[in-house]
Formats: sequence, structure tokens, C-alpha cells
Amino acid sequence: MFGAVWAQAELRKVLGAIGGGRSRPAVAAAHQAFDDGRLLAMGHQDGLTEIVQALVEEARERVRVAA
Repeated sequence: MFGAVWAQAELRKVLGAIGGGRSRPAVAAAHQAFDDGRLLAMGHQDGLTEIVQALVEEARERVRVAA
């Protein structure tokens, strides 16, 4: 159970280091939230989709600025 908590904390560190610190991914009771690698709750899916889309847009913006 704590593995998911620790993994999410490490993910937040990585996102903060690359400039994505505004995103706060979290999946409560992650050990129960997945079935065969698929996230079960649509609320989790929607939230994580928004976070990933924001990170992709931020990465695209950084590429435009660097070019």
C-alpha cells in the first residue's frame, strides 16, 4: 500500500524538477484502483489525462522557446 504513496511522492519530485510541479497526480488506494494495469475509476482517468496533456503542452512550449 505504501509503495504507491512513495511512487507518487517520487513522481512529484520529478515533475517539480522538470517544471511540472503545478500538477499533483494522486491516485487514492492505488492498490485497488487498477485491474490488469488499467485504471478503473473514470475520475482518476480524467484527472491523469488532464495532467499528462498539460505536461505535453508545457514540453511543446519549451521546445518552441528553445528553438
